[in-house]
Amino acid sequence: MAADIAVWPADDLVDIADPVTALVLGPDRRVRHLFVGGRHTVADGALLGLDVAAAHRELARRAARLHDA
Repeated sequence: MAADIAVWPADDLVDIADPVTALVLGPDRRVRHLFVGGRHTVADGALLGLDVAAAHRELARRAARLHDA
């Protein structure tokens, strides 16, 4: 069995009593740490195990191919 856990920074939410309400209604924020299926996928806000620049290039290539079709 493995867990999915997300950790958000909350240092600026101290004036909101309910932490869930604070996350939903508070300022926009990125997840700090994320575990999916027990595997660490985001650390200190950075996606692990993916070359983002390569993913952007591949997306652009596929989008151009769709546009040209």
